Amino acid sequence: MSPHLIVTSTALPLSPRWPRATRRRRTAWRGARVWFCLLLASICLEGLGRKFVPGVPQFAWYISKDVLLLVGMASFGLGRAELAVGRKLFSPFFVVMAGAGLWTIFEMVNPAQGSVPLALLGLRSYWLWWIAPFIVARALRRDSDFGTALSILALLALVVAVMAAIQFESPPDAWVNRYAWGEMGIAGVEETGRVRVSSTFAYLTGFTDFATLVVPLLLVGWLSERRRSRKTLYLLALGALGVTLPMSGARAPLVLIGCALVVIFWETGALSTRRGWALLVLAVALAEAPKLLAPESVKGTASRFAGDDTRGRFLEGLQVLPPVALAFYQYPPLGIGTGMQQNARFALGVRTTWDTELEIGRYLIELGPIGYLLVWTCRLGLCVALARAARALRTARRREWAGLSVALAGLAVIGNFVFNHVFQALFFVMVGLILRQCANIRSDLRRPLVESAHNAGGQG
Repeated sequence: MSPHLIVTSTALPLSPRWPRATRRRRTAWRGARVWFCLLLASICLEGLGRKFVPGVPQFAWYISKDVLLLVGMASFGLGRAELAVGRKLFSPFFVVMAGAGLWTIFEMVNPAQGSVPLALLGLRSYWLWWIAPFIVARALRRDSDFGTALSILALLALVVAVMAAIQFESPPDAWVNRYAWGEMGIAGVEETGRVRVSSTFAYLTGFTDFATLVVPLLLVGWLSERRRSRKTLYLLALGALGVTLPMSGARAPLVLIGCALVVIFWETGALSTRRGWALLVLAVALAEAPKLLAPESVKGTASRFAGDDTRGRFLEGLQVLPPVALAFYQYPPLGIGTGMQQNARFALGVRTTWDTELEIGRYLIELGPIGYLLVWTCRLGLCVALARAARALRTARRREWAGLSVALAGLAVIGNFVFNHVFQALFFVMVGLILRQCANIRSDLRRPLVESAHNAGGQG
């Protein structure tokens, strides 16, 4: 047999396989985008389903995002590269996390524990979404997937903002303003008589959580994106959220977003760079837009800032420090059980004499001081990991993402992770985007070494 025939016979069977492999990869890429879209919809549109879709149990809407997260883990896995980066960023806090996890399991059999389903729900609330960054980073490993993800988020932001505007213009007793649990009175602003909007979420805190986290992310996307169509989309979403955020009547999101803007502005070079100037101009425009388009919302929020409880709300922030929290609250030495402070206890008919509104106090009541300190240290580890990520991104000249990582590091300390499922889910999804950026840096650093070795082999 001639060499020509040997080459032909070995090449022909292989050629049909390439198109099939390419089709499989394209299907997987499309699947990642669809999955991410569904995941975001399950987080951001859950309230609409719970309020306006009859016949479906509210609990089904509540756990839909958890189910989709597990589907993502089964479909995409956690990823070796992403796990390697995560281990490097979070080390040495894994030992503390293991101890905290064992303690929450131990508290599931606490004699004061009143319900096995409530204990399982509590365990899920403490730990399930910590795997989300690895799944999100693995699913969005292509640059085009990453841009598509931000575009999906911007489109959802427009839906959220439109719903908020409709609620604000409607009377408090309108059907569009009711909460997922219909018996609760609708919160309003006394100064204007307007409703405090909840938008597409079950309660108004969901809307404020969304705005607090998504506005800085879209700002970073707008600064780093090169495609004009996407930049325009991000700008529209930012403008819509900027106008509607004061309609919530909430004070904390305005302060937190302002702090995030300052951090990102500083990381982009402040007034020494074009991006810094662009961010400053955009921030001023976002601040002025509500005054022009929704002056009543600004008036209502300003009245709440002038309230007597504003100073107390700022002082509550000191409770994130363990010595302050341990001295301030009353709690049983060994806690009363994982999940016993979850709001779901009312639906399950579980009663306890221990009760508090703030998350830090709920940690102490559920887990006691030992469990609280373990969980708090895990959150400190997350803060350290994000600070390390910011340093790596800054070195790689991805300064906008470094600024976002610093902002998330601050929220890792003060955010409500366990008892606010909307904040929890959105926060860890954003950490996944930061992890993806860090994994890309790792790949970019290794690629020249691989290419140089390949070239050396070719020359040899």
